Amino acid sequence: MIKKVMQKLMLGKITTKRNKDNNMKLVDLIPLKEMYNPAEAFNKKVSRMTDNNEHTAATIELAIYMDDRDALTKLNQIKKRQDIKGSIASNKDANERNSIFNKLLRRAKKELSNKDYDLINSSF
Repeated sequence: MIKKVMQKLMLGKITTKRNKDNNMKLVDLIPLKEMYNPAEAFNKKVSRMTDNNEHTAATIELAIYMDDRDALTKLNQIKKRQDIKGSIASNKDANERNSIFNKLLRRAKKELSNKDYDLINSSF
């Protein structure tokens, strides 16, 4: 019995939940993979960033989410110049950031499910 419970726990088929007495209890209802949605977490994080006018940092998060290392390198360079100056360093940097952003969003539309793409896109 314990071996089966451990196997299910390791496979993510069992989750834990705290009851009203704050004790842990095993719940065999929702797989862990379904409980955590990376697109929802991204949406919450990036929405806060864009609300605070951190558009370059938000675009960096999109490059990380899409696993685009070339875009990430370029965006980090833009971010360094922006941090030194206190705002986007030049029109050239702003245009490059926007170009990278648009390419990443087009790629996300092709590669992600409609639900995840809508969450990502609505973050901005």
